Amino acid sequence: MLFDAALAPNIEVERWFGKHNHWSVMAEVWFPWYVFHNNSRSYEVLTIGAELRYWFFPHNGNFRPLHGQFVGLYAAGGKYDLEWKSEGNQGEFTSLGLTYGYAFRLSKHLNMELSVSGGYIGGPYREYEGMFKDTHLIWQRTENFRYWGITKAKISLVWLLGNKK
Repeated sequence: MLFDAALAPNIEVERWFGKHNHWSVMAEVWFPWYVFHNNSRSYEVLTIGAELRYWFFPHNGNFRPLHGQFVGLYAAGGKYDLEWKSEGNQGEFTSLGLTYGYAFRLSKHLNMELSVSGGYIGGPYREYEGMFKDTHLIWQRTENFRYWGITKAKISLVWLLGNKK
């Protein structure tokens, strides 16, 4: 829902496995690809990621999959083009880190999930200036960025398929 507020449509698929369904694997993709005002503004991002999660279920025998607290290890990568009034940045990135989250039940087939991830994100990028109504991009310089800290914060509505509990 936070990505949607940032106009970044996304989709995730998650499947639990293992004894008592304590483990899950999640794959995600988000793909806002917008160009505005005769190519002078863009918000183009492609991110693909995966996460291995461990779920801490209560010890009362209620092992409802994808419910309660979890920790995860994620990896992601992608590319982007962010431009405002013919000045922009294009680049690629990789990210690796840890996630903590909590999912609670809203109905039989619907959960809400809250999570925050921290770790590393970085990669090369190129600054450019758009010329001739942005039909030509003139490279200004190439740099690398590196960031350690909070990399994701998510509020998600989760539809559970085939949930029997």
